[in-house]
Amino acid sequence: MLKKKQITGIENILDECINCLQRGEPLESCLQAYPDYAQELEPLLLIAQKLDISAAKQQNQNDLENALSGMRVAFTQDPAGKTDPGLFSRLVYSSFFMGLTAACMLVITGLTAGYMTSKALPGETLYPAKLFFEKMDMEYLTAKNERAEKNIELADRRLGEVRKVAGTKHIIDKDALHSMHRHTEIALSQADEYPAEEMHHIISRIQELHRKQIGQLASAQSEYNADNSFNASIQLCNDRMNWVSEMQDTLESK
Repeated sequence: MLKKKQITGIENILDECINCLQRGEPLESCLQAYPDYAQELEPLLLIAQKLDISAAKQQNQNDLENALSGMRVAFTQDPAGKTDPGLFSRLVYSSFFMGLTAACMLVITGLTAGYMTSKALPGETLYPAKLFFEKMDMEYLTAKNERAEKNIELADRRLGEVRKVAGTKHIIDKDALHSMHRHTEIALSQADEYPAEEMHHIISRIQELHRKQIGQLASAQSEYNADNSFNASIQLCNDRMNWVSEMQDTLESK
């Protein structure tokens, strides 16, 4: 049975459970480790499990295509050595269009679900699904050279959620705040993987994000009398802003 770790927040628990599935842990162990979140986790982990199975089968798809090439020759030649593409074409194209239709339905379903969850806020029923679709988008649909930009986008989205929850519920959602910092840190670490010119662009965007974070968090602090953890969050933004500014100056001097 999966050993429960001291993890808080549905986003962090979802990440941990998906990582466990990828290591071969059974789904039931994940649900038993976090019973308070089991109802929200189960449908999301089932989808993640199927996506991982599909990814594992991708290599086999190449072998299948090679086999089909051989079958094409066997199907399209008669005993006299003449070619008749009719039978094989009908088999291949009917399978192709069936697969294409299924893929299109999957994309449409995903887009619809993503749109339905996009407005969800922390604490709402659809919010775990929103985080799940973001993770799947990052893992399966976002190219590696675009992930820094995506993390900047997600950090900005978490900031917006902190502001909206503060405005409607008059509280500061600490999980969303922590997630904002996490996405910012990841984007910053990923910036090192870019060529110099692109890295300069990413660092500039992170600077803009920091200015926005500091401004909006300071405003929320004054409006909602946030606690000391919120003060620490603003200080972290300031410290990181100073570090990024020094990094930007270094890049410009080269």
